Amino acid sequence: MRKDALRVFSALGIASLALAHSGCSGSSEPAIWDLQYDAPTFFVGETDSMSGSFEFEALDGDLDILVIEIEIPLEPHEDEGTDREVVTLPPSALDSAEGEERGTLDWAFFFEAEVPGRHDFRLFVVDEDERESNRLEGSFDAEL
Repeated sequence: MRKDALRVFSALGIASLALAHSGCSGSSEPAIWDLQYDAPTFFVGETDSMSGSFEFEALDGDLDILVIEIEIPLEPHEDEGTDREVVTLPPSALDSAEGEERGTLDWAFFFEAEVPGRHDFRLFVVDEDERESNRLEGSFDAEL
């Protein structure tokens, strides 16, 4: 697969209305959990979208960006299984979560699959001090 032929669209991070202050303060990495999404089938050569939500805690109230990484299947090899390429979507600013310590974040991304097969993805948040949260993982299929 040629890197210049891969079309990747940006992720959209949107804070939901279910944000609440915890009243705690401290310095620690943000945490995310409870990934929810419906995995649509993507079609090779078409731009499709995916969305969902997850819970977060950022005791400093300083969430900055959402990062989504997608593992793309490449050519299968007899001895080694399937090679995979990791593509990082452009980070999405989480301005609407500024100052919030706990809540739910909605997310979405647009992606054009270049090859059929299972595509795994990981997402995580980064705070203003560049501390990364844990990763949440999911997958979707792309068909011809």
